Amino acid sequence: MSLDSGLQTSKGLDIFDNKFIFLEYLKLSASEIYDNLLKLVFNTTSGMLHIENLKGVDGEIGLKIGENEYFGVINVGDSDKLVKLCESNGITISSKDFSNSLFQTINEDSSNLHILIGSKKFSEGWNSWRVSTMGLMNVGRSEGSQVIQLFGRGVRLKGHDFCLKRSRALRGKELERKHQAIETLHIFGLKADYMKTFKEYLKSEGIPTDERIEFVMPVIYDKKYKTKKLKVLDLQKDRDFKREVSLDLKHEQNKTIFKKVLLNLYKQVDVLDSEDQRGNVLEFNSEKLQAQHLSFINIDNVFFALQQFKNEKCWSNLSISKEVIYELLQEEDWYTLEIPETDMKINSFKNLTNFETIIISLLKKYIKAFYEYKKSEWESQFLEYRELDETKDSANLIENYTITVEDKETALIERLNSLKTMLEKEEIDDVELHRLSKKDLKVFPFDKHLYNPLIFKDKGETTLQIKPIHLNDGEKDFIGDLSVYMKQETAKYKDIEMYLLRNQSKTGLGFFTEGNFYPDFIMWIKKGEKQYINFIDPKGIRNSNPKNDPKINFSSKIKEIETQMGDNDISLNSFVVSNTSLRSLNILHTDLNYDFFESKNVLFQEDHTSTYIEKMFYKILN
Repeated sequence: MSLDSGLQTSKGLDIFDNKFIFLEYLKLSASEIYDNLLKLVFNTTSGMLHIENLKGVDGEIGLKIGENEYFGVINVGDSDKLVKLCESNGITISSKDFSNSLFQTINEDSSNLHILIGSKKFSEGWNSWRVSTMGLMNVGRSEGSQVIQLFGRGVRLKGHDFCLKRSRALRGKELERKHQAIETLHIFGLKADYMKTFKEYLKSEGIPTDERIEFVMPVIYDKKYKTKKLKVLDLQKDRDFKREVSLDLKHEQNKTIFKKVLLNLYKQVDVLDSEDQRGNVLEFNSEKLQAQHLSFINIDNVFFALQQFKNEKCWSNLSISKEVIYELLQEEDWYTLEIPETDMKINSFKNLTNFETIIISLLKKYIKAFYEYKKSEWESQFLEYRELDETKDSANLIENYTITVEDKETALIERLNSLKTMLEKEEIDDVELHRLSKKDLKVFPFDKHLYNPLIFKDKGETTLQIKPIHLNDGEKDFIGDLSVYMKQETAKYKDIEMYLLRNQSKTGLGFFTEGNFYPDFIMWIKKGEKQYINFIDPKGIRNSNPKNDPKINFSSKIKEIETQMGDNDISLNSFVVSNTSLRSLNILHTDLNYDFFESKNVLFQEDHTSTYIEKMFYKILN
């Protein structure tokens, strides 16, 4: 579930991607998943594997844990030989002289058998509606027709009212995505070079093969913006941090840097459980490295690993000494280590090497945060305005969306094909976009945005992958509210021009010294000769500290930059559009009110849906 199995598809995706939707929905912890596996699959709560040779039945071997009920059956030609092989490998075995066939009971309602192991016997002469997963090893590498027959056992299902069809073929009966695993046959192969042939066979029959289909969707620009001389902030042309600054790594008391040095060593399955059913975020266990964790660390290993990291980043102006490494290791304030308490115990020398890896990971994060902060801090002294440029701003002025989707999502694929056809004609048809938009994927235009369409993906939709990243709920709602307001107030703002652009995280325009702040949107307002450049970030602020959060306080910092720039024809502003209500915030911060937040240009999207855009424009223009 953490998607780090090491087994990848030809597209570079983990083979278990989107395979455990129901488990993700249940939000079980790792221990709960393990306990359920023991109970539901292996009919036990604990114990050792036990193999029983059923001599009264030709070729059958029973599988159970301890003295519990059988959970599986092996059917092979020479059962005695296999049992001896298992015994030689330390597995507990026994024999049963008189017994009924387990294989013949698998279709009974009372059957507790969940695993069937064998060879070609299963390719003919039996049927079962229960097959859900097949794992194949050295099977069918030449006998293609027999393999197809074998797979046929799993592809069949009863369907609703014994219609023999999957729910997606029945209008109004389609199962929720979290339940669709019961209609899906999963096939895993080892040394199974027939799998490619089998996939081709499935495709020819119109059956999905769990591959991903890629769509490249062009965007359409309103070219008028090129004549408007829209301005952005940038570093002065002749300035170069690497060339002009020699930087020594040191332990620096800086919360902005410290905040970036967080290492979470919980497995993803545990992280899924960190939010309970009520949506309350649970705390991870946080630890600090103690003397016993550091006592056997090889400082040379750490030093050379950091030097290699620095070289990979091409930070030639950064110096790292062993002395400063020692100094950092003696301090505890610069990092946050989230790790299960049991993992902090030292129980072997091998375990000690894990702590060396942890230390190197923490130091790399610190060095990265330290360097980027110092670089951003230095560059903020040498800013200038320049015009928006297709080449320099290519991260924001995108050429297309890349959308990938699982091939079994036939209805979604049909919609995406229609969307691609329309965009390739350089057309924006509002009626067609509305038809193609559903809850999972909404595609819509906003005439003030530099390019169209904009794409929103529902957070519950997991089959779609979109690059650059799609809009989230807050961003979509902001554009919707802005669009409604501009239509309502057309006469009021007839003497201004307004343009909006999505600002890409990490690659767009960012302010690292302000908490690595990449505002979601840049909005330009032109009124006569004056240009108002506004950075707008719709976001939840429940977990922010309103009094000290650098992103919230950026509304003051940006005015300092405006004064520093000294251009009276350009005004800079920053706004946070909160999709967290004041009532929710006051559970943690009881002394705050709307006036406090508005003084910091924080506007409430849900509390003041009909007025917050108007307040924003008033603050900008007045």
